[in-house]
Amino acid sequence: MILDLIIKQVVDEKDNKMSTPNIFYRPNKTIEKVEYRNENNQLHRTDGPAVVCYYENGQVQRESYYLDDKLHRTDGPSDVWYFKNGQVSSEHYHFNGQKLSKSDWELKTKAPVSNPEAKTEIKILINGKEVVVSEANLKNILSALGS
Repeated sequence: MILDLIIKQVVDEKDNKMSTPNIFYRPNKTIEKVEYRNENNQLHRTDGPAVVCYYENGQVQRESYYLDDKLHRTDGPSDVWYFKNGQVSSEHYHFNGQKLSKSDWELKTKAPVSNPEAKTEIKILINGKEVVVSEANLKNILSALGS
Protein backbone atom coordinates (compact mmCIF):
# COMPACT_ATOMS: atom_id res chain seq x y z
CA MET A 1 0.00 0.00 0.00
CA ILE A 2 2.92 2.34 0.60
CA LEU A 3 4.11 1.56 -2.94
CA ASP A 4 0.78 2.83 -4.35
CA LEU A 5 1.28 6.15 -2.59
CA ILE A 6 4.85 6.51 -3.83
CA ILE A 7 3.80 5.79 -7.42
CA LYS A 8 0.96 8.31 -7.17
CA GLN A 9 3.31 10.99 -5.84
CA VAL A 10 5.73 10.46 -8.73
CA VAL A 11 2.89 10.67 -11.25
CA ASP A 12 1.49 13.79 -9.58
CA GLU A 13 4.91 15.46 -9.58
CA LYS A 14 5.29 14.68 -13.28
CA ASP A 15 1.82 16.11 -14.02
CA ASN A 16 2.71 19.32 -12.21
CA LYS A 17 5.56 19.86 -14.70
CA MET A 18 3.13 19.97 -17.61
CA SER A 19 3.11 23.17 -19.59
CA THR A 20 0.09 25.14 -20.62
CA PRO A 21 -1.48 24.15 -23.92
CA ASN A 22 -0.16 25.49 -27.21
CA ILE A 23 -3.10 26.91 -29.17
CA PHE A 24 -2.89 27.30 -32.94
CA TYR A 25 -5.30 29.66 -34.71
CA ARG A 26 -6.43 29.91 -38.31
CA PRO A 27 -6.23 33.29 -40.11
CA ASN A 28 -9.96 33.78 -39.34
CA LYS A 29 -9.12 33.51 -35.59
CA THR A 30 -10.84 30.13 -35.05
CA ILE A 31 -8.88 27.48 -33.14
CA GLU A 32 -7.27 24.94 -35.45
CA LYS A 33 -5.40 22.82 -32.90
CA VAL A 34 -4.49 22.58 -29.21
CA GLU A 35 -1.50 20.51 -28.16
CA TYR A 36 0.30 19.74 -24.94
CA ARG A 37 4.03 19.08 -24.76
CA ASN A 38 6.29 18.03 -21.91
CA GLU A 39 9.58 19.64 -20.85
CA ASN A 40 11.34 17.66 -23.65
CA ASN A 41 8.98 19.19 -26.24
CA GLN A 42 7.31 15.81 -26.80
CA LEU A 43 3.57 15.47 -27.28
CA HIS A 44 2.51 14.36 -23.80
CA ARG A 45 -0.49 14.58 -21.51
CA THR A 46 -1.71 12.25 -18.76
CA ASP A 47 -5.17 13.68 -18.08
CA GLY A 48 -6.65 13.97 -21.56
CA PRO A 49 -5.74 14.17 -25.22
CA ALA A 50 -2.38 15.77 -26.03
CA VAL A 51 -3.68 16.95 -29.42
CA VAL A 52 -7.16 18.19 -30.28
CA CYS A 53 -7.84 19.41 -33.83
CA TYR A 54 -10.96 21.39 -34.75
CA TYR A 55 -13.05 21.97 -37.84
CA GLU A 56 -13.64 25.61 -38.76
CA ASN A 57 -17.14 25.34 -37.26
CA GLY A 58 -15.52 24.63 -33.85
CA GLN A 59 -16.46 20.93 -33.80
CA VAL A 60 -13.71 18.53 -32.71
CA GLN A 61 -12.12 16.82 -35.71
CA ARG A 62 -9.56 14.64 -33.93
CA GLU A 63 -8.39 13.75 -30.40
CA SER A 64 -5.03 12.04 -29.94
CA TYR A 65 -3.57 10.77 -26.69
CA TYR A 66 0.22 10.77 -26.33
CA LEU A 67 2.76 9.90 -23.68
CA ASP A 68 6.36 10.90 -24.40
CA ASP A 69 5.62 11.49 -28.10
CA LYS A 70 4.02 8.05 -28.57
CA LEU A 71 0.35 7.42 -29.20
CA HIS A 72 -0.80 5.65 -26.03
CA ARG A 73 -3.94 5.18 -23.98
CA THR A 74 -5.12 2.51 -21.55
CA ASP A 75 -8.75 3.55 -21.04
CA GLY A 76 -10.00 3.97 -24.60
CA PRO A 77 -8.90 4.62 -28.17
CA SER A 78 -5.74 6.72 -28.50
CA ASP A 79 -6.68 8.38 -31.79
CA VAL A 80 -10.31 9.34 -32.46
CA TRP A 81 -11.53 11.07 -35.63
CA TYR A 82 -14.92 12.78 -35.92
CA PHE A 83 -17.21 13.84 -38.73
CA LYS A 84 -18.21 17.52 -38.85
CA ASN A 85 -21.50 16.62 -37.14
CA GLY A 86 -19.63 15.25 -34.10
CA GLN A 87 -20.19 11.55 -34.71
CA VAL A 88 -17.14 9.29 -34.46
CA SER A 89 -15.59 8.55 -37.85
CA SER A 90 -12.83 6.16 -36.74
CA GLU A 91 -11.01 4.97 -33.63
CA HIS A 92 -7.47 3.64 -33.41
CA TYR A 93 -5.78 1.89 -30.50
CA HIS A 94 -2.13 2.23 -29.51
CA PHE A 95 0.01 1.08 -26.61
CA ASN A 96 3.42 2.78 -26.23
CA GLY A 97 3.29 3.85 -29.87
CA GLN A 98 2.38 0.41 -31.19
CA LYS A 99 -0.84 0.29 -33.21
CA LEU A 100 -3.05 -2.61 -32.12
CA SER A 101 -6.41 -4.06 -33.04
CA LYS A 102 -9.07 -3.29 -30.44
CA SER A 103 -9.05 -6.90 -29.19
CA ASP A 104 -5.23 -6.97 -28.85
CA TRP A 105 -5.33 -3.60 -27.09
CA GLU A 106 -7.98 -4.91 -24.67
CA LEU A 107 -5.82 -7.95 -23.85
CA LYS A 108 -2.82 -5.70 -23.18
CA THR A 109 -4.58 -3.05 -21.10
CA LYS A 110 -7.29 -4.78 -19.11
CA ALA A 111 -6.45 -5.82 -15.58
CA PRO A 112 -6.85 -9.51 -14.87
CA VAL A 113 -10.24 -10.35 -13.42
CA SER A 114 -9.99 -11.91 -10.01
CA ASN A 115 -11.71 -15.21 -9.46
CA PRO A 116 -14.03 -14.89 -6.44
CA GLU A 117 -14.10 -18.67 -6.08
CA ALA A 118 -10.32 -18.93 -5.71
CA LYS A 119 -9.46 -19.86 -2.15
CA THR A 120 -6.12 -18.31 -1.32
CA GLU A 121 -5.23 -18.81 2.32
CA ILE A 122 -2.66 -16.74 4.14
CA LYS A 123 -1.05 -17.49 7.49
CA ILE A 124 -0.60 -14.52 9.80
CA LEU A 125 0.53 -14.13 13.40
CA ILE A 126 -1.85 -12.45 15.84
CA ASN A 127 -0.59 -12.10 19.42
CA GLY A 128 1.90 -14.89 18.76
CA LYS A 129 -0.72 -17.30 17.41
CA GLU A 130 -0.77 -18.47 13.80
CA VAL A 131 -4.12 -17.80 12.15
CA VAL A 132 -5.16 -18.82 8.64
CA VAL A 133 -7.36 -16.32 6.78
CA SER A 134 -8.53 -15.98 3.21
CA GLU A 135 -6.95 -13.33 1.03
CA ALA A 136 -10.26 -11.45 0.94
CA ASN A 137 -10.52 -11.47 4.73
CA LEU A 138 -6.93 -10.25 5.07
CA LYS A 139 -7.74 -7.32 2.77
CA ASN A 140 -10.77 -6.53 4.93
CA ILE A 141 -8.68 -6.70 8.11
CA LEU A 142 -5.98 -4.43 6.68
CA SER A 143 -8.62 -2.02 5.43
CA ALA A 144 -10.23 -1.88 8.85
CA LEU A 145 -6.82 -1.18 10.41
CA GLY A 146 -6.24 1.64 7.94
CA SER A 147 -3.20 0.05 6.27
